Amino acid sequence: YYVLALCHLHEGRWIDAKAELTICSNERPDFVWPKLLRGFAASELGYQEANRKVADSLRESEAEYKAAEEDFDSALKQDADPLVQFVGLANRGALNIRRRRWEDAVRDLRAAVKVNPKGFQGYINLAQALQGEGKPEEAVAALDQAIQLAPNLAILYEARANLHMALKQRPAARADFEQAIAHAPKDGKPDRLVANLVE
Repeated sequence: YYVLALCHLHEGRWIDAKAELTICSNERPDFVWPKLLRGFAASELGYQEANRKVADSLRESEAEYKAAEEDFDSALKQDADPLVQFVGLANRGALNIRRRRWEDAVRDLRAAVKVNPKGFQGYINLAQALQGEGKPEEAVAALDQAIQLAPNLAILYEARANLHMALKQRPAARADFEQAIAHAPKDGKPDRLVANLVE
């Protein structure tokens, strides 16, 4: 069931993944990963429903978000392992970003990067949460950390360039767009490269 759930997650089949992970969780309540992954799947389902912007979908979206939050909370209480804590906090922080709960997102993501200071993904989400909270300078600092950890990822320079643009720091934005172009993957999406060239 667990391996099948992983396959469903990889394919973006969130409902099927949730079903398999629920079976796993019921069979092995001591195994924390099905809860974390089921929370992730529920968060993705909630996001899909929220994007449909229909009244029933919005209610379903909030129900999925609540289920995701319960799974993350349960997993974080159940297992103090640093990897579990990082994954749980980072995913709960991303969930709070989707719910526009900026203060909660920042708190979770700061805790996540404290647990795993080398996980650049945590800094990316932290930057997004800080931007949502209206703290663009702190968001730039979070992206600085991410870039130190993963200096060859074009998307990091692109994100920081957009923040510099919002702060009207045009020379810094240009330098980051140039880095995003220089680090663009050869087999990547040409639309992204074109957009960065246009910027």
